[in-house]
Amino acid sequence: MRVFNYTVVLFLLLTSMLMGDNGWNTEFTRNDITVYTRAVAGSDIKEFKSIGIIDAPAEVVNNVLDDIPNLANWMPDCIVSRIVEKKSNDYMILYQVIKTPWPLNSRDFTFETRIIKDKEKIIRTVKAVPHPSYPQTGNYVRITNMTGQWTLLRQDNNTRTLATYQIKSDPAGNIPVSIANATSKKLPYETLLRLKEQVKNSKYR
Repeated sequence: MRVFNYTVVLFLLLTSMLMGDNGWNTEFTRNDITVYTRAVAGSDIKEFKSIGIIDAPAEVVNNVLDDIPNLANWMPDCIVSRIVEKKSNDYMILYQVIKTPWPLNSRDFTFETRIIKDKEKIIRTVKAVPHPSYPQTGNYVRITNMTGQWTLLRQDNNTRTLATYQIKSDPAGNIPVSIANATSKKLPYETLLRLKEQVKNSKYR
């Protein structure tokens, strides 16, 4: 166990050094989760990233993320999560609604998810895309500019996962920068924290 901990610490230190070279700033570390933000050219809204160890194999973590309807039960501020179109097991179009603080209107968006697997990791990319089944309505503010990914690195003979969650998004509409950037610190942390609990559910193993 001690050797594993040293390995993880060394990895995180090296990752932190690399992030520093790319404009990433460490916001905080809590419950073995580190949150980073960085400035985005031409925008006041920061990009965010969180990294943490999940006590489950990468396939189990991926199974949790693949349970699309259940995302609305645990992902922060997500109140609707649906599959719009399943093109294959590794390529889907999804729809989500994200709750925002009153008096702001909640946000919605359609986005594609692509899954890439190899011996070392599983990557889930996300990108906002339009879809005719879910046209923009007056009920929500539509997010049209969003990219990101999950990176699930196999650790300790694939008994644990080093998970990285990264999102760059324009929340659209009139939203105070202070609220948007505060969310960019809270959301990635709470997402990984709740994910640590979700992997304990036997249905994902």
